[in-house]
Amino acid sequence: MYHEHVADVFADHAGHAVAPTDRIVDIGCGTGIAGLALRHCGFVAIDGIDISPEMLQQASTKQHDGTAVYSNLIEADLTQPLAIATGTYAGAVSTGTFTHGHVGPAALAEVVRILRPGAIAAIGINAAHFSAFDFGPTLDQLVDAGRISGLQLIDVPIYADAESGDPDQTGHVAVFTVT
Repeated sequence: MYHEHVADVFADHAGHAVAPTDRIVDIGCGTGIAGLALRHCGFVAIDGIDISPEMLQQASTKQHDGTAVYSNLIEADLTQPLAIATGTYAGAVSTGTFTHGHVGPAALAEVVRILRPGAIAAIGINAAHFSAFDFGPTLDQLVDAGRISGLQLIDVPIYADAESGDPDQTGHVAVFTVT
C-alpha cells in the first residue's frame, strides 16, 4: 500500500519532467514492490539500489508483463558515497528506507547528487523518524543551498489499516525538483 502511494505521488508530480523511458532509481528497493508499483504507473527504465544482496535477489525476480521490473540492481550503502555518476537519473523514489533503524537525513544529499537538474524525487519518510532525526532542517538546507526546489510534504498511510495521525503509521512523502 505505502509503495503504491509513493509511486502515485511520484507519477502525479513527474508530469512532463520525467518521461516513461527516462531512467529513475528506486532508493532502498528491497524486494522490489515499489519498482513494480512504478511499472504499473508506466515507468519502464528503473534501477534499484539496496544494501542487502538478499533483497536485491528478491527484487531481481519481479516481473511486469513478462519483463524484469529493474534494468539494473546495485548493491550499495546509502550512508556512503555511491559509485554512480552525478546527474544519472531523471527521478527517484524511496519507500521504507528512511525509517527507524535504517537511513537518516544525511543520505539525502547523495540521493540529490545522482539526480539530474530537473529530476523529480518522491522520498517516503516515516513521520516519527522525520521528526526525531531532523529531516525537516536537512531538507530546508537543501532548499536554501539551491540544490532542490518546490519541496512539498504529502502525508500518506503506511499500512492499509493505519490510524490517522499516528506518526509511526504515516509517511511524509518529500516531493521536490532537483535544481
